[in-house]
Amino acid sequence: MSGPVAAPPVLTRSVVLRVGPWSFRAGRRTLVVSGVLLAAALGVGLLGLCLGGGSWTAPGEVLAALAGHGDSVVVVREWRLPRVVAGLAFGAALGLAGAVFQSLTRNPLGSPDVVGLDAGAYTGALFAITVLGGGPGTLAGSSVVGGLLAAAAVYVLSLGTRLSGLRLIVVGIAVNAMLTALNSWIVLRADLAWPSPPPAGAPAR
Repeated sequence: MSGPVAAPPVLTRSVVLRVGPWSFRAGRRTLVVSGVLLAAALGVGLLGLCLGGGSWTAPGEVLAALAGHGDSVVVVREWRLPRVVAGLAFGAALGLAGAVFQSLTRNPLGSPDVVGLDAGAYTGALFAITVLGGGPGTLAGSSVVGGLLAAAAVYVLSLGTRLSGLRLIVVGIAVNAMLTALNSWIVLRADLAWPSPPPAGAPAR
């Protein structure tokens, strides 16, 4: 009689990454997708550095300018680079916000624009424009405060016997609808409340 046949080795679908005393387990698919997205982001960033203001700069000249050499140092490092970095950072922040919401609610509908955070920030911006009349700092601060107040309202209204992702989504959709209606009303009232004579740039009556 032949002995027991050894089972073939099972290929794991996760990889353990070790950095010093810490270790992280990540799926192979996650690593591949993350690598592709990172390469795409770097490619788009390089394209943004090469193309700006209707003029094209060769990639080799862009890389030389990033190193501090060539005639395009000011254009690339001081004009285009801050915008590209800001765009990548803001895009990553929006993606992270959506991923956190979907992870917490365990629902693909869990994103800031669905549960009312975007509408709340818009309400804060409209309040700053129509009531406070401040500058860019006031506008940005009011937007942040409006988004935080919308998040607090959704969280408080979602509290019951226990906080569930489905309840959070439903309440968020309702708050989003109410804030959207409020924003439309503010825009219409601000559009109708021009002084006489109307300011420059106001729509004609």
